[in-house]
Amino acid sequence: MIAFALTLLLAQASDIDKAFAEETPRQVQVTLNDGRVVSGKLLMRDDLQMLVETETGDPVHIDVEDVKRYVEPLGNRNRSRYLLGGSALMPDEGQVTITQVQVLATLFEIGVSKNFSFQLGTALPAFFLGADGINAYAGVKAGTSFAKYVHVALELKVAAVGALSRAGGPSAAVPAAALAAATLTVGSEDLNLTVTVGPPFALSELTRDGGRVVGYPAMGLSGFARVHNNVGLITENWVIPEANPIDKTWFVADALAARFFGERWAIDLGILVLPMQFVTTSPVPGALPWLNFTFHFT
Repeated sequence: MIAFALTLLLAQASDIDKAFAEETPRQVQVTLNDGRVVSGKLLMRDDLQMLVETETGDPVHIDVEDVKRYVEPLGNRNRSRYLLGGSALMPDEGQVTITQVQVLATLFEIGVSKNFSFQLGTALPAFFLGADGINAYAGVKAGTSFAKYVHVALELKVAAVGALSRAGGPSAAVPAAALAAATLTVGSEDLNLTVTVGPPFALSELTRDGGRVVGYPAMGLSGFARVHNNVGLITENWVIPEANPIDKTWFVADALAARFFGERWAIDLGILVLPMQFVTTSPVPGALPWLNFTFHFT
């Protein structure tokens, strides 16, 4: 009798372990009949009950008959970027993403590991402008989280642009610019604020007498707020003191956009405002539409 009871208990334990192994943990939000909301990872589910691990790590057993609404929120696979700049949040390991920035520029991002990613990009239409249109972009980011809502990253971005050869004089050998930055993001992937600070490097100034290679630190303030399962709002703002070494003018850019996204795609639609263009004579308008399209291969 005792042997039979032990056999029955072991069989039940085996069934439970099998159920846990077969169920892939995923984010869920369960609204109960009494109005309570349970959010977390779904560990197990059958016809009678489910087991949800909350954000605090506590397991909660829920009877199916007590469930009023069951939702599986869509994960934010675009959390590592805003419109052009990035957050301290990292992409998924092994994630390969292509983003068409402002229609003209193509940018690839690859999540190498949990704490490291890199980017490669170019603007193919610009090559038709000849030597001035030659361009390439590369960026690396290393990041980690010190607490649940505190994330930090170090970034290095380098862009080679043929037109910079004339900006530094006809003998400039390095028509490129770079930005080394430290990034702090506070919040979750669905609601966050990011501060970025770091010096830009005008490598084309290396061959100019009295040229200033290292500029004043650029400062960025960006944010994201998810307002619907498939919609988020983005703001991205940049200030670069004395960005133009000749006339000492500052570069200021402010952007506001809506992001519509699914599991494999995202579309950013918004407006970019360049305040300094309203007070200077320039062919570049002070306000421009912004359009990004993103696709996740994995």
